[in-house]
Amino acid sequence: MMKAGGLAFGLYLWHWVFLSFYQYHNEGTPTLPIGLGIIILSFTLSWLMTRFIETPIRSMDIGIKPLGILTVALAANLIIAFALYTSYEATSLNTEENFNFEEYPGALAIKEKLRVATSRENYLPSAAEAKTDLADSYVDEANQSKMRSELITREYGVLEGYDHTLVLTGSSHAAHWLGALQQFAEEENIRIINMTQLGSRFSASHQEGPQKEWNDNVLEFLKSNKEEIDLVVATTDIGLADFPKPPEGMVEQLNRIGDDIGLPVMAIRDNQRFGFNIPEHLEQYGYESTKKKMLSVEAISETAPWELVDYKSPNVHPVDYTEYFKVEGEYEPIIGNVLIYYDGGHINNTYATTMGPIIKEDVMELLNQ
Repeated sequence: MMKAGGLAFGLYLWHWVFLSFYQYHNEGTPTLPIGLGIIILSFTLSWLMTRFIETPIRSMDIGIKPLGILTVALAANLIIAFALYTSYEATSLNTEENFNFEEYPGALAIKEKLRVATSRENYLPSAAEAKTDLADSYVDEANQSKMRSELITREYGVLEGYDHTLVLTGSSHAAHWLGALQQFAEEENIRIINMTQLGSRFSASHQEGPQKEWNDNVLEFLKSNKEEIDLVVATTDIGLADFPKPPEGMVEQLNRIGDDIGLPVMAIRDNQRFGFNIPEHLEQYGYESTKKKMLSVEAISETAPWELVDYKSPNVHPVDYTEYFKVEGEYEPIIGNVLIYYDGGHINNTYATTMGPIIKEDVMELLNQ
């Protein structure tokens, strides 16, 4: 026991490394043989570290030689870390440098019925990159917090001499469509005004506080700038099986824009929410495990939510893009060599970009009415 106690610091360092590595790549607890292997390996490396690193360093007199040895060891670690990072950067795909519709059609693979052999290794963005592959409004800090009521507006697309103005408003599930609208904004000479509030609903049901005030500010902005705005783009419901109908407050809010303000609304159906981090699960457990877990989540109804509401303003135009998240009726984490999500239900900016040509058809039809 005294010998084991002498290895305690090394055991503390090593056992968690191996256990974390195992759990990163496997669901559930380790089996008995794997657990014993982790213990034996931890003891072995702990003894080696204690014998050849810890004990010599503790017995050294402070002087030039020990400091030189520590400096060399630190430099070696930095060189190894830099080499690993450089290797990762050299072998990983980069969204901005590698993205094109031919190799990475994403949603277009569904629309055009392309025969794309989805790679389960070489896709964009990588699982690591997906976590930061967000709409430009996140980078620009143009999305308001649900704890604040002030309206933040940010313009994208064509900022001068534009032919049309779109307003993208709502929650984070509206914000992730910005990349799709930007994809064709310059081509069609469109200005996009982004005004979103994260972690909230674009709804008339808020009774008080920053969320209600923010929603009121959006309606006031739309009313005051009605003559300059051609179309409002917003999400209309919640992508969970428990909400087959849009919440009454969301219906009322869009109907207010359509009837009271008189602006046309493109009402996008929310995509399925899965409740677990898809890129992380994909990175840890692989494609089949991720797809299986996605399919275990109760799917949203095939009936469009706005077909179930009692009244819809003639100015509210529901659109449904949920088919672009499935292959042969089943949800997939990757479509057309593009990873779809950056968490458990939000679309990453790369996949949103591949949705641009699809959304464009509906946007232009509404603008030309």
